[in-house]
Amino acid sequence: MNDTWRAWLAEQRAVSTMTVERKSLQFLSPWGMSRDGMEYGRLDRRFFRYIGVLIKKAAREVTGWNQPLTEELGGDGAVLLLIGPGDEVLLSAKAEPGNIHAPGMMYLATTLQASWENIEKAHGGKAPPSVTFATDPRVLWVRGPKDGGRYYGNFNRLGLLHLDAEEVQRLCLEPNQRWFSLYELAEAYMDGECNSHLREAYGHLHADLLLRG
Repeated sequence: MNDTWRAWLAEQRAVSTMTVERKSLQFLSPWGMSRDGMEYGRLDRRFFRYIGVLIKKAAREVTGWNQPLTEELGGDGAVLLLIGPGDEVLLSAKAEPGNIHAPGMMYLATTLQASWENIEKAHGGKAPPSVTFATDPRVLWVRGPKDGGRYYGNFNRLGLLHLDAEEVQRLCLEPNQRWFSLYELAEAYMDGECNSHLREAYGHLHADLLLRG
């Protein structure tokens, strides 16, 4: 097994099987336009939808414009990092359909990142890995707004959970999970190998380390 995180990530990307092809929005069942034309989303109104907004009187580059925004449905998403007794962090290699510039569609991600709908298994599939840790009362949660230029009133919950050595020993890691030292995480951050959720969590982690002294 390769020791460096870069070699490990390359291995994960090499076995990733996700492929993506563009498809017409007209034939994207169960997604579609609402009858009144006010939103584009799933017919069961789960996960998220796109809405149109008109902006007026903005003290910005222009004073007004039209644009679509994403509105996530069902509640805040959960972004969670597990932290070992030596401040090492448990990361995942995660493939997403929008990662078209990454080999295997894959970047480094937090231990858990999931929408409320995924946690509830609204897709009819499996629960996200490590989801049980999201209900641990020891998690240090911070609720932060998502990018208001793309999302409509949505928040993420960013969480840190410190585990002791015994708890770490009991963990059964998924094949796409690996413990990273803080130095390795910093390298990955500077290499541009962290997805957006991990970059958010990186700020939460450093604030926690600073406040804990």
